[in-house]
Amino acid sequence: MHNAKAVSTPIAPHFKLSAAQYPSIDQDIEYMSRVPYSSAVRSLMYAMVCSRPDLSYAMSLVSRYMSTPSKEHWRAVQWIFMYLRGTADSYLKFGRTENRLIGYVDSHYAADLDKRKSLTRYVFIVGSCAISWRATLQSVVVLSTTEAEYMAISEACKELIWLKGLYAELCGVDFCINLFCDSQSTIYLTKD
Repeated sequence: MHNAKAVSTPIAPHFKLSAAQYPSIDQDIEYMSRVPYSSAVRSLMYAMVCSRPDLSYAMSLVSRYMSTPSKEHWRAVQWIFMYLRGTADSYLKFGRTENRLIGYVDSHYAADLDKRKSLTRYVFIVGSCAISWRATLQSVVVLSTTEAEYMAISEACKELIWLKGLYAELCGVDFCINLFCDSQSTIYLTKD
């Protein structure tokens, strides 16, 4: 990967990973048996947990296929390494928020091509530091984008309540926390 071309996104939209891509030809099975897929994913997972929350969606995607990855899954992992190569000197910086806790939540409707489950993503920041983030598949199949967003807000609110209690205990301050969502229908449903 030292001579690989750097890319600017953690995962490209052309990666449509699914279980149907599992290797079926003997040559592909032989090739993938020599590929350190699980080791590479574990290394990337360590980087994501420790210092790179921008990798959380990409890692959520590639870690679903740890048992029998295909060449396409391996290309997606290599893409993540190319992203890290291109952003080695970069860092995430969030705007100043007066040391208050702020959250952002979003969902991706039917993101999993195999089970048609939606993806929940959220991040909570204090000041300019991300303190909690998550990108995970929802436990049930939803019927609309509004329902997917509503479930994402529900999961984010659980984390928000816990973080609010922790923040109040550490700082001695209890206040209202802003949680931002980009779905107007879900915001109206939540307020109702």
